Amino acid sequence: MASRAKARRPTPASAKKTMGGKAVVIPTEELTRELASTRATTTSKTKGARNKVAEEHFETPRSRQDNRISAMHMVNNASQGLTTVIKSGWKAPSSGTTLKKPATTHEAFGLAASARAALEDLRMISPGDVDVERAAISVAGKLLSLDMLSHTLDVLSDMHTRLIALVRPDLAPAISRRNSKTPLPLCDVIATVSLPLPPPSSTLTDSTLLLLISTYLSHTLIALCRCLGTESAKHSHHEAIDLFCQTLHDSPNLLQWIPLCTQLSEKQCDSLLTRAYTSLISLSGKASTSPEAAFRIRNYALMCLLRTSGSTIASKTFWDQVVKSASSFAKSASFKLKGEERKLCRVVTSAFSELLALVEERVNRDEFLHGKPFISFCDAWISFSKMADDVSGLSKMIALVQSSPPTSPAGCDEEKLLDALASLKLDDDSKSGKPDRYALQKDKEKYEPTEVAHVTKLCASFTRATTLLTDLYRHDGGDEGISSDIRETIKHVHEASALSPPLTPDDDYSQAESKMRRALGGLKRAAIKFIDPSDDMKSWGDGIVRVIKTLLMDTATTMEALLSAGSVSEDYASLLDLFFVLARTTFSPDNPVLIDAAYDILFRAARLLGFQLADNQEWPLTVSPLPSLARDVFANFVRCLSCAFHSLGGMLYQAGKYGTAIRFLRRGCFVGGAALRLQRAVTQESWAVLKVKWELLGVCCSKIGDRQGAYDAFIECLTSYIYPRTFVDSVRTIGPAGAFEASPSLKQAAVIIDRVTYMAACELLRPPAQVSLRQLRRSIAINGASNFEEERCCVVGAILERQVESLCNSLWKPNVQSVVVGLLSDCISTYDPEKRPIRRASVMLKALELAYYTGTVDGDIQLAKSSKEIKALLETENHGLDSALTHELALHHAELHMWLALHAYRQVHPQSYTIIIQHAQDACRILRTWIHGSSKEIAEAKESPKQVRAARKTRGKTASTRAVAAATSKAKAKGSKPVPTTPKRPRRCIVSHAQDKDKCRGHAEKSHRIVSLMNMIIHLVGFIGHIILNWSSCRLQDRSVNILRLANIMENSERLNAFTREASTHADPGGIERTRVVLLLRHAESLTKIGDIDQSVALYTEALQLSDSLPLNEREMSTADRVYSHVNRFRRSALAANVFAEIKRAQNDPTASLAGLLQAIRLWNRAVNTLSHLSLRESPASGVSSQSNPFDVSSVTLRHTCMLSNGVEWEIAEGLFETTLSLASLYLLRGSVRETEYFIREAEQLASSMNAPALLCRALAMKVEVQLQLRQLDAALTTLHAASDALHDMASPDTANLRKLHGEHSELLLHDKDAQLQYTKALEILEQLDKTFSGLDLWLLRNDVGDEYERLLQKLSHLAPLADIQAEERSLLARLTLHDAYVHFQEDMLLSSIRESVLSLPMGVSGDKYLLTSTSAMRTLTEAEKLFHSDLISAVYCGGVPRVREAAISLVLIRSFQSSLGANDSSLLVANLLDACANITLRREILEIISHKLPSRNRDDLRWPALTGSYDQLGSSSGRKGGVERSPFDTDSDNDEQSEDLLLAEYWASIRAKYEQLSLNLADLARSKVKNLPVNWTIIHIYVTEDRNTMFICRQRASQQPLVFSLPLKGRREAEEDEHLTFENAVAELREIVRLSDESTKGAINVKGQDKSARAAWWVDRMALDKRLQKLLESIEFCWFGAFKTILSEQVLIPKEAMSAFRNRLSRIFEQAIGAQRKKQSTRMHLDESLLEFPRVQVAIAEVDVDHVVVDLRTALEEHAARVRGRHSLMDDEHVFLVLNRSLQEIPWESLPILRGRSVSRIPDVDFLLDRLEFAQRRHQSGARSSEQFDGHIQLNSSNTFYVLNPSGDLEGTERRFSPWLKSMRAVGWDGIIGRAPSEQELSQALAKNELFIYFGHGGGEQYIRSHKIRHLPRCATTMLWGCSSGLLRDMGEFDRIGTPYNYMLAGCPTLIVNLWDVTDRDIDKLTQAVFDKMRLTPEAHQERLDGTKTDRISVVRALAEAREVCKLKYITGAAPVVYGIPFYL
Repeated sequence: MASRAKARRPTPASAKKTMGGKAVVIPTEELTRELASTRATTTSKTKGARNKVAEEHFETPRSRQDNRISAMHMVNNASQGLTTVIKSGWKAPSSGTTLKKPATTHEAFGLAASARAALEDLRMISPGDVDVERAAISVAGKLLSLDMLSHTLDVLSDMHTRLIALVRPDLAPAISRRNSKTPLPLCDVIATVSLPLPPPSSTLTDSTLLLLISTYLSHTLIALCRCLGTESAKHSHHEAIDLFCQTLHDSPNLLQWIPLCTQLSEKQCDSLLTRAYTSLISLSGKASTSPEAAFRIRNYALMCLLRTSGSTIASKTFWDQVVKSASSFAKSASFKLKGEERKLCRVVTSAFSELLALVEERVNRDEFLHGKPFISFCDAWISFSKMADDVSGLSKMIALVQSSPPTSPAGCDEEKLLDALASLKLDDDSKSGKPDRYALQKDKEKYEPTEVAHVTKLCASFTRATTLLTDLYRHDGGDEGISSDIRETIKHVHEASALSPPLTPDDDYSQAESKMRRALGGLKRAAIKFIDPSDDMKSWGDGIVRVIKTLLMDTATTMEALLSAGSVSEDYASLLDLFFVLARTTFSPDNPVLIDAAYDILFRAARLLGFQLADNQEWPLTVSPLPSLARDVFANFVRCLSCAFHSLGGMLYQAGKYGTAIRFLRRGCFVGGAALRLQRAVTQESWAVLKVKWELLGVCCSKIGDRQGAYDAFIECLTSYIYPRTFVDSVRTIGPAGAFEASPSLKQAAVIIDRVTYMAACELLRPPAQVSLRQLRRSIAINGASNFEEERCCVVGAILERQVESLCNSLWKPNVQSVVVGLLSDCISTYDPEKRPIRRASVMLKALELAYYTGTVDGDIQLAKSSKEIKALLETENHGLDSALTHELALHHAELHMWLALHAYRQVHPQSYTIIIQHAQDACRILRTWIHGSSKEIAEAKESPKQVRAARKTRGKTASTRAVAAATSKAKAKGSKPVPTTPKRPRRCIVSHAQDKDKCRGHAEKSHRIVSLMNMIIHLVGFIGHIILNWSSCRLQDRSVNILRLANIMENSERLNAFTREASTHADPGGIERTRVVLLLRHAESLTKIGDIDQSVALYTEALQLSDSLPLNEREMSTADRVYSHVNRFRRSALAANVFAEIKRAQNDPTASLAGLLQAIRLWNRAVNTLSHLSLRESPASGVSSQSNPFDVSSVTLRHTCMLSNGVEWEIAEGLFETTLSLASLYLLRGSVRETEYFIREAEQLASSMNAPALLCRALAMKVEVQLQLRQLDAALTTLHAASDALHDMASPDTANLRKLHGEHSELLLHDKDAQLQYTKALEILEQLDKTFSGLDLWLLRNDVGDEYERLLQKLSHLAPLADIQAEERSLLARLTLHDAYVHFQEDMLLSSIRESVLSLPMGVSGDKYLLTSTSAMRTLTEAEKLFHSDLISAVYCGGVPRVREAAISLVLIRSFQSSLGANDSSLLVANLLDACANITLRREILEIISHKLPSRNRDDLRWPALTGSYDQLGSSSGRKGGVERSPFDTDSDNDEQSEDLLLAEYWASIRAKYEQLSLNLADLARSKVKNLPVNWTIIHIYVTEDRNTMFICRQRASQQPLVFSLPLKGRREAEEDEHLTFENAVAELREIVRLSDESTKGAINVKGQDKSARAAWWVDRMALDKRLQKLLESIEFCWFGAFKTILSEQVLIPKEAMSAFRNRLSRIFEQAIGAQRKKQSTRMHLDESLLEFPRVQVAIAEVDVDHVVVDLRTALEEHAARVRGRHSLMDDEHVFLVLNRSLQEIPWESLPILRGRSVSRIPDVDFLLDRLEFAQRRHQSGARSSEQFDGHIQLNSSNTFYVLNPSGDLEGTERRFSPWLKSMRAVGWDGIIGRAPSEQELSQALAKNELFIYFGHGGGEQYIRSHKIRHLPRCATTMLWGCSSGLLRDMGEFDRIGTPYNYMLAGCPTLIVNLWDVTDRDIDKLTQAVFDKMRLTPEAHQERLDGTKTDRISVVRALAEAREVCKLKYITGAAPVVYGIPFYL
């Protein structure tokens, strides 16, 4: 049967035909239904026949054996019948006929049914009988032969479960008779192809059973294949095929059972397998709808072939079938994604692996594993493995090839086999995935030689490594395995580099070598992808990466070695690409070794392209192309090499490795240049790239300081730049400045020009000829040039102008001036006067500008020559190539005149002011004409909307396009009839070219230049003082700016914004916001001056907020721009500080105002200092020496240039001048004369350095004002003449001010007529200037009331309501009102003598009504009082000191007059007023001084002062509350210092708050200040009025009402012949005595000790002076005080009853004396207790019996004396404080007879006394005795004492007398300096850290410590200055006196002992020693005080008073020492 089946096997031809058939896919359900219906139909057709047989068979009951036999017969009969049918040749119908009801029923179907039924019966009768299944398999075989597939599958399905039961009973399902009508499911039908294998533990040895099983499996497989592949199943779905394929591969079937059929013959097995192969191949050819299933089925079929015996199939046929199967599958498969392709390739490689495994099991495996077919198979496997990333399969294949035996049955050795492998197509470059990828080469008839085999072996290794790297992340061998594989590949790469072609190479070797190169290229690409930084390499270690890089390096070496003359561009491209990648991946900016390695790699690439180093280690500029490469290709390779160098250099630049980057960039630039020279057509973009490379190289060289290298690189950059043709057009129309802004590339070119110029001039210091870029003229390239030479000339000129412009901000540097001169010379020579006259003139104007700033013009002749040539150039009619620049002619004319004016100013010519004014007027005239013309042209330039739209459409055209269009339109117009239109004037100036943005920018820049020049002219005219021209220039400047704005508005808003930005950044590069800040500040300043403080504050706040938001970006600025940026920032902050000062001054806060001005002047000086960096001239400091500058102004240092040149410097200098004068004015109002003089002197020097006569006049005018108040009348007159000469009689407010000052000078000389004349002239000048001037001559007409008086008074009432004017008005009206009161006094007989009478407050009378005669006078006095009090309130803070003093003393006079006229008592108010007008300046200075008392936070002056809060510089310590945080490392002394600092901070803060709130309103003046003082203290105010006619003396005690006497100093003596001592005489006599004493003291050095007569004469003179001084003091007491001296008497304690009796007695006396008058008036008498010592009542003398009253009073006094005798006592430890006004401070009041020997000290005012008491009380409360009540006794710790003895070294006697004692005091803690000069730091520390400071030397130690250092001390020790004139207070005219004592008072010194004049050392030493003895300053006494054994103590003041008597000259020496401050005790 097997043989018959084999005979019927289809031939290969028919098989091929079947494979070519087309199968139709139908669903699985349909296939199952069809199969089932086929079987059902067949069953129904044979039902009758089968029933018949059954009836015959079972018609009678039989035994089981009978039934079995019967069934067997039926099976045999059916089988025989089927055999007969087979023989007849009948076949079951195909093409689906078997599935349909046949036309005639064939007996075969009945036989099949009966056979199946019988077989079922047999199985039921004999279950498990193998023979039954054998019969069944026989029937199935016959049915299969008849193509009765459905019946065959039914029979086989019935067998399936029985066979399972036979093989694996454990897996057998339950057996039951199956209904033949029920079809099996499809999955069950397909499952019949498999049978479970027997368990491994059992072995089937029954050959019958094995044959049965193998036959069953074969028949089932064939039947299913035919069933699934027949035409009847053409609609079967591919899912059935897939299920069948899966079953074949996943379940045990024929292929797995054949190895177990060892009992069968090879022939039997081969038959079964070959039939299965044929069926499977047939089915696979019809399963085209499922390519993967078809391929797997074919592979299964091939596997069946491999199970056959050795001779069944040839290897060549087999491998061909395998390759064809894979190729067919690859062709039929479709995929869209790479993943799908990889998946399908893996299916193929998996199938190949299965086949190879079976091949290796064959006996003839060597035959299969050799030969060309096998190589073709390997080729296919390699291709599929690479695409599938199947490294393991590829490795297996290569290992198999390499491990093949040396020989084979076919006689093929390994080399030949490997050589054959070279025919594999290993190119993996294809990306399409189409069948070409898998195309196989044709078989070769011969094998390759050994060389080819070796190359092929290398090719295979490279391919494997490529696949390995591609699938690296899925490798299973681990890191070490990968590394080892790569190392193996590296060995093969080395072998490839050593390859040498055979002597007779043929095509095979060439082809093999080509494949190897491609494989090596593939390996390179795979490795590059792996090490590329862009790929993910995080999971791999450095070792693997290092190995791969080694592989690539060796690969590069191999590829370089494999290059030959025949190498193509792809070979070079691949190698260069590898070099570039290796360089890039090796490179690391932070690793120098890797940087060198990368450089070497690129160097190898350069060497590959033919670049060889010359002797200078540089590459040649040109290189020849390689022979095998085209020129363009080679040029591209060179360009790529340049980019590689540049890329790495750029990375180094980004990393900051500038020096390392240079060699990369330099190579890149040279190579890039060579590439451009190789290219046939070079684009502008290519040159731009090379320009960027050179530029970066230059930047790197600059970064490392290689200026020469940077310069050369930038020059190359400029050489490689190609200028566009539009640049030439722009230069000719708008000039170089705007042309360079036309495009980003031009802007960058301009930046490089600037850089090159700066480097050559300022860094390399090259001569001008080498700086000039005129040398580049031959190398300049212009794109699209028509007239090359002319256009080159145009470009060169633009470059030279740019060079000049770039150096303008560096003229202050050495060598730059000569360079700029050379550049201008080159530029002028470049511009031909006939072709380019306007540009030549423009450059010559720049030369004039340079000459002005540098002073290089050689006199007037050269200046006149240059100006003449410029004028000729501007007036020529033929403008040549500059015809488009004619709109600039007017501007150049004006610019010429302005520069000539500035040159005249610089040269300080005798007629310079006239020349300046003339040129300024000419410039204004030209500009006025230009502006008017521009205004009209702008009006004519308005366009219709259509024109605007048309303009917008053409706006994108270039300048050249517009020029061509314009030329074309003109040409057409000539040949055509003109269209009648309204003629328009050609637009000039900026409007004619404003359509182009670059033109607009160029014109804006020129216009800004003119505006800047006009600004300088405005400053210059203002300096001269020509007010009219200055005003005209300002208006002209404003109009020019408006014209420019209007022109830009007409264009578009964008250009307006551009103009606005340019306008705002002209003076300040910050932009519009910065300009707005300045404008806001200026506006706020003007509002402050007119009194609108609220609006001014709002504007200041807005400016502050805007300023805080301004960005600070100076990184990209040049040095000069950065300097100007800083200057402008200083300027804004200074303006803000000035405005702040003005606001604070208007708010009556002079301290804050002063702080703001000091901040402003520091800022102005910082601006000047900053500008000085840009000046070649030395800037001499105008600061004064320490002798002339005895005070500090918070580190203010003024420096002025000799001649400030430009507008910026002028603005800064003018701001500095204004601030300086403001400071002088504020100090003048405060009364600080020395500060005022200092700042006036600074302003004068600054104005002189600026050559500004108007400013000088203002400074001199203020100087005159100070000199007048100092009563330096002669000096004031001299200064007035100097100021008048400076102004040259120009009409200006300054001239009027000088006239006014001249009038004041005349008034002080009592020349009233001359004064009135000067005032009248001043008023006329102001009226000519249309100004209003206050009525200064009104006061002079006070005695001549008339029309003129009324006219001036009326004019005064119409003045502007400004604060200063109103204050002056109030002061004038108050004085006039008081004068009216004096007139009333003179007209009244009773009141005429009131001014010469003694007045007392309180008076002895009071009443409700005034005297009838005094009513009108009282009203006038009341009105005057209101005016003076209002004036006092307004002047208390910011008014001048004379004004405050005059208002206060006038109120005192008025109050005394009112009290004498019967007004209420006001003695307390008068006492406070007298105190307020004493030392006004000292009270004002204290607020400023407090701000320096303690170290403060460093306040940045650039930070604007805030208007909220107080402007103070007290540090955070002043605001600390609570305790001071204690550090664990602080010592007790540190804690004491911290506590002291905290105490001082709190104390000074309270003092500041007190003085800030101090006011002089009536409520405060009526409040007593002394009520809390100790009762033993008395305060005496002594004040002399300004006219020296009246002296006020006021006494205040804590328990009494103030007592005030107004004592006239003239006309109080009864007899005219009595000698009277006037104030002037007393002062003159005192000064004469002091002068003679000083001369005598200084002359003592000339008196030799041996000359007794000379000594005697000297002593006689000294004694005479002593007596003279004594007499003077006695006369002062007698003449000035008389009987009223008792106000200075000691305080006496009298019993109250005695005082009451005395008061009653006096009352009765006065009542009796004036009793008659009491009846006529209601006046009540009241005797105040203060008057009991000397009562005085106003009475009518004629009605009183004076003699009787005198007798009664004498009797009363005698009675009172007798009554209190023995019952009264003096006040214990009484002390008197003297408060003296400035006129009385030089008199030794302490030595008046009534005060001599008493405890008397001086204080500036009562507030000073209260301040010292508060500090003493604070220290008492914080000390160890804080629990005790403070009694006013200030105790001093004498152990904390510092002394300075004989610091000058010339007081040997003094040192000899005190040195032993001082040294002995060191035992108690004293320290000091003897015999040497102390440092300022030592003195300041001694004063601040000690309790007592003693100075034995000359003067007050002023030569060792400056005054401001003393003032700023936070605390000051009790000080004794025993030097000559240490207490001298200099007379300052109307100002308060100044001197050393007040410095110590401001320092907080509690007690100060000084000398009023010079004294001799011996006598003053005696007094000093007496003071120390009385205070018991000895070590022993100190110890007693510590022990508490001695309690009697004496104050230092009383000790001094008692020590006066020990002097030999008790007045000349004894009266000299005085005490300031409060008494202290030891």
